[in-house]
Amino acid sequence: MGENALFVDFVNVAVPWGEVFIGLGVIVGLLTRLAAFWGAFMMLLFYLGNWDISHGYINGDFAYMLVFLSVAAFGAGRILGLDSIVEQYVVGGQPLVERYPWTRYLLG
Repeated sequence: MGENALFVDFVNVAVPWGEVFIGLGVIVGLLTRLAAFWGAFMMLLFYLGNWDISHGYINGDFAYMLVFLSVAAFGAGRILGLDSIVEQYVVGGQPLVERYPWTRYLLG
């Protein structure tokens, strides 16, 4: 993949912007589960890209992947994040989450 110039150009743009948006989503607690999912996916790709088992199977990328999965599983954005405000946003006389139940999978 590193020999394909188009793919390298895409990765050179996607990784920094992905890190910025994932970080902002987790820090402010907005779309926390979505941000944590993509953060875990990015850490999985970093883990596989840095594959070297000479020091064991667990490294920093794997540990951060588990942290992102924990944040997604617990829905941490509802505690001190903006997800709790967005969930109560009134749309058509009902809170957003009651009107559109699928948003629970994105909000935190």
